[in-house]
Amino acid sequence: DIRSFGGLSLNFPLVTVCMNLANLSLCGVPFLAGFYSKDLIVELACQYSWGVFILCMMFICLSLTVLYSVRLTYLSFVGVYSGGPSISICESDYSLIGPVVILSSVSLISGPILSWLSFPPPVLIFLPVFLKWAALL
Repeated sequence: DIRSFGGLSLNFPLVTVCMNLANLSLCGVPFLAGFYSKDLIVELACQYSWGVFILCMMFICLSLTVLYSVRLTYLSFVGVYSGGPSISICESDYSLIGPVVILSSVSLISGPILSWLSFPPPVLIFLPVFLKWAALL
């Protein structure tokens, strides 16, 4: 139960950074892996005008993604631990930290690399700024 987690940022600072990086990527923050897929989907949906209902549903879903990512971050890293006794896991355990750091690095690096490899330079899609920021509002 995620509600019983809390205070993980004090015990696991590196995991906190990696988890926040993953949440930011999931939210579609620019220059992370999640941004390139979400941005392209949103721009194409707005460009091809699939209908107002579909666009509204898409923006609602994008907003809910941001909301539950913020909730996950708050409950697990900022909140207070309210669970029972736990086993002692230290952050210096490489079997725990190694995969987390590798996945975070791939999330940080793969977005721009895949974007540069996938799309030829002349592909430009122009959208008004308010549509690009609509998912965050």
